[in-house]
Amino acid sequence: MCTQYKKKTALGRTFWRACIAMAVFLSAALGLAGQAQAACTGSQSAGTVACSNVAITLLYVEMDGDVYVATDGDVASTGCTANGGLIRLPGTAAKFNAAYATLLAAQASGRRISIRMSSAVQYCTATYLTLASQ
Repeated sequence: MCTQYKKKTALGRTFWRACIAMAVFLSAALGLAGQAQAACTGSQSAGTVACSNVAITLLYVEMDGDVYVATDGDVASTGCTANGGLIRLPGTAAKFNAAYATLLAAQASGRRISIRMSSAVQYCTATYLTLASQ
């Protein structure tokens, strides 16, 4: 796009720099435009909590099969304070392998996910996950 302005004259160099600066600016602006804020909503007393558009910051795997997930969303603000605000994925869940694979894929690719949790038990336990294309 900018190569047609790359001339050996002062005016050509000015256009070249301006074109490159605009390309960098547009790339940054378009990249940031698609990013929404991470948010956790709901309350433990209501029994349902959800975190949307969150990045996985930690996967903690216990040898008994349970996995605990930390995100960049403020889970503790919803009342899910057991285990330091970690989200529990029980190893005995019917679709544990699929859910764990989704978490691993999201963390490895740096993609954001949404997690719905039931807080009716001692821990905020994941009930479903979504990983949308970007």
